[in-house]
Amino acid sequence: MLETEPLSPTWEVITIRLAAIISMSSPYFTAKVLMPPAFEPNQWLYTTHADKGESEADVYAWAVRDIISRMTGLPKDEEKMPELYEYRKRYGDNLNSSV
Repeated sequence: MLETEPLSPTWEVITIRLAAIISMSSPYFTAKVLMPPAFEPNQWLYTTHADKGESEADVYAWAVRDIISRMTGLPKDEEKMPELYEYRKRYGDNLNSSV
């Protein structure tokens, strides 16, 4: 597992005052970067865990959530995203367009 390097703010995106606040508070924060091995789904995954979703994409998403949950100890959120589906129904699929 990798430990992060000290914070190095860039002057192009933040003011000197904000950079000073961030730099002075950085000794109190740490971050751990978890690097799992590469995960390539295969037919065994799709057939063994077919009950986890309606499509291969659902099974893959379940497997990734399971891996992340096991590595971090965080609980899995199995809920779908109805708000996003409602947004797409109302405003269309172009979620990244500028206003």
